[in-house]
Amino acid sequence: SLKNLPGGDWNNRIESLRVGANAEVVAFTRENFNEAHTGPIGHPDALRGASQAEIAAAHDLEISFGPGKQEHHLGEVKFHKNINSLKLHCR
Repeated sequence: SLKNLPGGDWNNRIESLRVGANAEVVAFTRENFNEAHTGPIGHPDALRGASQAEIAAAHDLEISFGPGKQEHHLGEVKFHKNINSLKLHCR
């Protein structure tokens, strides 16, 4: 969950993302890394093409960002202010 991080509650506040060269980030719309996939799972390019109806019908979404990836506006991948938990994998 992103609720109790230093600096306050970060749920639904993330607007952009930058991943380091030796890391991968997986972002979830649900808290506590909900992995019971009931919605689209993918990479930014896959979610860019999803319709609003497909996004609305999904109960939880997951998206991964690879090393060195930058998303200046997560709205382009349907995740603008819609991230409630993150997993960070370092190499």
